[in-house]
Amino acid sequence: MPPFDSPCRRAIHRHGAALGSALYDGAPSGKDYRSLRESLDRLAWVRVTIDGYDIEHGEFRDRWVSRDGLMALSRTDSQDPSGLQRPAIKLADWLRQALDEEKVVRVHWRTMRAFHERQALAKRLWLYLAAERWSKMTADSDGTWIACGDRLYAALGMDYAEHRFARRALKSACATVHKIDPRYAAGSLELTKLGSSWRIQAERPTWDTWKQQREEQAQVRALIADSLTMACVARRRGAAHDGGPRKASPDVGVQRPT
Repeated sequence: MPPFDSPCRRAIHRHGAALGSALYDGAPSGKDYRSLRESLDRLAWVRVTIDGYDIEHGEFRDRWVSRDGLMALSRTDSQDPSGLQRPAIKLADWLRQALDEEKVVRVHWRTMRAFHERQALAKRLWLYLAAERWSKMTADSDGTWIACGDRLYAALGMDYAEHRFARRALKSACATVHKIDPRYAAGSLELTKLGSSWRIQAERPTWDTWKQQREEQAQVRALIADSLTMACVARRRGAAHDGGPRKASPDVGVQRPT
C-alpha cells in the first residue's frame, strides 16, 4: 500500500501527475488519467458497511454495524498547464482517525496490483485474509481459518443461488491467491470440509521466516546468474579461440537418395 503521512491530513490534495505516478510506477498515460478520475468518482459514491466497528467512537464492538462513505471529492476551478483539473480529496473523519491511529491493514502494493480485473473475488479474498487474526501453527508458520457461510459470502460480495456454486467460486479464488501471492505459494490455501461444514484453511510462513527464505532465494538466483554468465563467457572465448562459431554441415541429418 502506498505510504501515507502520519498524522493524516484531513484534506488531501494531490496533483494528478504525482498521484498517477505513484499508482502506475511511472508517468501515466492519458488513458491512465481517465481511469484514475473515474476511480475517484466511484470511490466518492461508495458506502461501506463495517461489521464490528463503531466509526463514531473509533472502537471495535461485537454485534455492531456501521455504514458511511469513504471520502468526498471536489475539483477546483484552477487547472495545471496540461489542462487537467486538480482533484481535492477529503477523507471521511472515521477513516482519517483510523489512519492516524494505525488501525489499518498493510498489504503489498505490487501483489495487489498483480490481480487481474477479472479476478475480483480472489483479490477480495486476499484482502479479507490480510485482515484476519493469524495464529502460530509452528515455529516457522502462521495459520487461520474462515467459516464458509452467509457472513463470508456477504463480506466478499458473493451472490449465488446455491452454496455449492459459491464454494466452487471460492475454491477457484483460493487457487488464484495461492498462485499470485508467493507467500501463500510457500504455504497452503484451500477450501476444506470439516464434518458437515466448509471452511477456508490457510497457512503461510511467518514474516521473519519469509524474509529469510526470500534472502536465500535471492542468493541462489544470484549464484545461478553468475554461473550462466561465466558459462557464456567461456563459450565465447572458446569460439574466438577456434576461429569463430562453426556452422553445421548441410548434410548432417539428411539422407540423400541413392
